[in-house]
Amino acid sequence: MGRLLKAALAFYVYGNFHVSLCAAAWSDVTCMIMGFRVESWLALFSFCATFCLYNVQRVYASWKLSKIERQHTVRHEWIKQNRLLMTVLMLAALIAGGIIFISRAFVHDAGAGGYRFEITDATREFYGWCISASFIAVAYALPLIPGRGRWKRLRDLPGVKIFLIALVWAVVCGMWPLCGLQDLECFTGWPEQLDYMPLKNYSALIFSIYTAFAFAITVPFDVRDFLIDGATVKSLPVLLGIKRSLRVAVIVLLLIAAACVYFAFPQNQFTWGLLAFGAACIPTAIVVSKATPRRHEYYFSLLTDGTLLLVWAAVYLTYKFMW
Repeated sequence: MGRLLKAALAFYVYGNFHVSLCAAAWSDVTCMIMGFRVESWLALFSFCATFCLYNVQRVYASWKLSKIERQHTVRHEWIKQNRLLMTVLMLAALIAGGIIFISRAFVHDAGAGGYRFEITDATREFYGWCISASFIAVAYALPLIPGRGRWKRLRDLPGVKIFLIALVWAVVCGMWPLCGLQDLECFTGWPEQLDYMPLKNYSALIFSIYTAFAFAITVPFDVRDFLIDGATVKSLPVLLGIKRSLRVAVIVLLLIAAACVYFAFPQNQFTWGLLAFGAACIPTAIVVSKATPRRHEYYFSLLTDGTLLLVWAAVYLTYKFMW
């Protein structure tokens, strides 16, 4: 029984189901902060997109490892042993995500008793964010950038790795749901019974705090990869050192908490979610500060990524009991 649970946990974490679930949960965080719950299609799309984008990198690396990436870890070994299964699952998620992506161009027409093809402004913006985020993520994982003598990945460019990850997370978990909310006719103004500021006024705030949060919790992963990345990838710990990098991440989380408190006043039904978000940054900062290159992989892929679910739980409980 213990061996079965251990194998199931490895499948859940190393197969990138955990981080994909976190992305779906953060789509819900965005909607709850705005006073709604995420629609099922958006949560599923966020899950499928994250699952594909993470696994395309991992599966590709397992088939064609560079000299630096030949250093074996438990995670690398698991992916190598299960890469055929993960390739099949990745393709299944790609098909599911593609169906959802295409379906957004069809709107329900009650008069005609069916659906008609129509790309609304919200759908057009959603497509734009999807294509841009996907391009960055794929170019991050695969060698698509021409360089001297060989093609490079975006992650190979000095100092940009962590910012690319943070940017894509902010788009997937922040901008995609905000585009979805436009279909609720909230973009130009809230319904009269809600009596609150337009959604557009919050998009910059959500994008900023999501980017900053993703940046902060990605620093421990760069710490994890410090011994591997040092020779080729100029990550933040390589450039600043491990202690300074973790200190920067903690400061960023504390600034996010302060910003959430500041923008949550005057208090009303929508800003309680920001207060909960800010509160969750404190335990997240503790987790981030304890990262070292020698930590078990689960400390990063399960616990550190799990702080995303902690934020979701905090905002969800606030949503249930305060609104």
